Amino acid sequence: MIFTVAIPTYNNVNTIEKTLQSCLNQTYSDEFEVLVVNNHSTDGTGTILDKYSDRIRVIENEKTVSIYENHNICLQKARGDYILYCHADDELLDDSLEKIYSILQKRGFPQRYVLWGRSMFRDFFPTWEKSGLPLDTLLSGMHSFSVFLTGGLTPSGTCYSRKSLSESAGFFVVNHPLAPSDTITYWKLIFNNFEFEMSSRLLFKRMHASTATGSGRSFDNRVEALIDAINVFKLNNNEYIEEIKQMVRKEAVNDLIFNIALYMVGLVNKKKLIKISLIIIINKPFKKNSYYKFYKTFLWMYK
Repeated sequence: MIFTVAIPTYNNVNTIEKTLQSCLNQTYSDEFEVLVVNNHSTDGTGTILDKYSDRIRVIENEKTVSIYENHNICLQKARGDYILYCHADDELLDDSLEKIYSILQKRGFPQRYVLWGRSMFRDFFPTWEKSGLPLDTLLSGMHSFSVFLTGGLTPSGTCYSRKSLSESAGFFVVNHPLAPSDTITYWKLIFNNFEFEMSSRLLFKRMHASTATGSGRSFDNRVEALIDAINVFKLNNNEYIEEIKQMVRKEAVNDLIFNIALYMVGLVNKKKLIKISLIIIINKPFKKNSYYKFYKTFLWMYK
């Protein structure tokens, strides 16, 4: 079996039926499975899943685990050669699996490979453009950091070679509710010789950001989430930290929140951090938010 469509869900009673229908209504003619891992939902999600029990495979978690732990359970339980995630508030287009199969066939059904496409909403293309490559092109090696250095790719709507992702230990499990595991997971995949491809085909309808909820998205929360994620990466892949520092330098990253987090874990110096915060004021001198960010920079520097 080529495909597992994996749906990690927690309290998605208002959206999961549309998600299920979009996954089950695929025009792809060969066998595939729809796997749902219900993260101990308490809102009636299970009742909806029962309606589809003859068409889907359901794993029930005995307790609620973190978002990316649930993604890893999907990975462990999947039976297909490739796993395509679809969050329980998103939808696949009817011909998504057909299109993905055609691309995989063209590539010779590769391992160490991640594939995604265009989305009706929340499209990844503005980030992909940083690579300088056209769509339908393989991105690999250290050049991949131009795309994934300051932010990863949501698993939803993304297809992974299951065996390779499993051998790479799946997604990092982080501690912060904002769960920026996608960022450091892609750093890991880069160092594990993965190739990445964004298709020009429309595959997906993603209207929400369900992996970025739980504690709000304030300035401080975002810094704290990145500090946690980078520390998790250091704990597991410390041998690559010097390469990360070099890539930050090479890419001239001016994302203030990202650089505050890097400063707090010792990967950039105080001089660079002050420079970036001043550039924000110089570029937007009449915007109050610029001075707020400058103020926040100094609060973090002297914590």
